[in-house]
Amino acid sequence: MGHVTPHEALALRWAELCNDPRWHDLGGKLELNGMGVIEMSPASNRHGIRQLLIGRALADQLPEGTALVEGPVFTRDGVQMPAG
Repeated sequence: MGHVTPHEALALRWAELCNDPRWHDLGGKLELNGMGVIEMSPASNRHGIRQLLIGRALADQLPEGTALVEGPVFTRDGVQMPAG
């Protein structure tokens, strides 16, 4: 088997966790640091309200598409959710 880059290893770890049913009830509150260690960031009501307002504004501009208010971002520091 060939060499796996740190980014590829992180992507594999992320896929592993996404496919593990033990994590399905977290509602997307799962993040990984650059070492593949699970971190969690609780969201506040204020954060949720802002997400809703931004999501509505995006959806209004994308009648043929879909607005996404939370989605994982692969960075060199890990797999994280953008802060609002």
